[in-house]
Amino acid sequence: MALYCPIMKKGCELMKKVFLVMMIGLALMLGLIACNKENSKTYTFRGKVVEMYMNNLIVEPLENEEIRRSADKIQVWIGQTPEFHPPIFPAGTLVEIEYDGNVDETYPAQINAISLRTIDENGTDIIPPILEANFPTTVAYANWAENEGGLSQDETCLNADKYIFSDYPRLPVFKFDTKAKLDEFKNKYQDTFTMDHGHDEVASFDEVTEKYDDAFFENHSLMLTYKEASSGSFRYAIDEVVKEADTLVLKIEQTNHPEVYTDDMAGWFLMAEVSKEDIQDCTAFDAYDMSGVTRDLSENEVGYEIVVCDYNYPERKEIVKVNVID
Repeated sequence: MALYCPIMKKGCELMKKVFLVMMIGLALMLGLIACNKENSKTYTFRGKVVEMYMNNLIVEPLENEEIRRSADKIQVWIGQTPEFHPPIFPAGTLVEIEYDGNVDETYPAQINAISLRTIDENGTDIIPPILEANFPTTVAYANWAENEGGLSQDETCLNADKYIFSDYPRLPVFKFDTKAKLDEFKNKYQDTFTMDHGHDEVASFDEVTEKYDDAFFENHSLMLTYKEASSGSFRYAIDEVVKEADTLVLKIEQTNHPEVYTDDMAGWFLMAEVSKEDIQDCTAFDAYDMSGVTRDLSENEVGYEIVVCDYNYPERKEIVKVNVID
């Protein structure tokens, strides 16, 4: 004769419910793992650069690439990838791009780059050529002028067509091949900027450029850019002069980070003396403010140096060192 026990029945039903919940949880966990594995998958394609901007490229995929089914032009966003700054990929450059597989079906179609490398026709890595000549550089006080004194709208500004604001702003750049051209620039902007006296230890523009005579311009050109600052306490220098393909770029860095600084606007002319022979094949010129760019630490340190800054005041930044622990 079978015995009926309500307590045992309820216990069995409870165990069934617990088992069911555990199985559902396990299924969800396995689904999440599979989803994460799927999301971690990346894709690559090769293409040719059509246009270059500060934080994105327009790339035309090669004929046999799968992504070309989405569009014949892809806008590749590199703004969240600090190692690409500043991007110097002239039109026609072959690149291989890694991305997460997500393609926004706009025109051009849009993707976010995970990594990017320049290649040749065989897919071999190309190390971008950098001009290794040691160019003398100098800084002169210019004072502050509203809207950069209109320099970016000047018809002789060499990067006026690319002058856009983005994560890391461009700076106006000029090239003087003769003393007459330099004097013309001085006369044009003598009432806009301060050229006849310096600021603290920084010499005046007139004093710095006095040495650039006709003899200098026989074999040299003078590159110039202007950097405005939210304090006269901040100092700047040309950190690098880089030549890649047909483009010469001045990279500007802030050289000090005082905890206490004056509450005044300022501006600086930064110049590089370049050999005409070294840049004879350059057809494009640019200048970047590198304040706020993530960079590697020095060789005797471990990890990365992350620079955090306010977009409106890039000079006022915090430097955070992140150590990598094995």
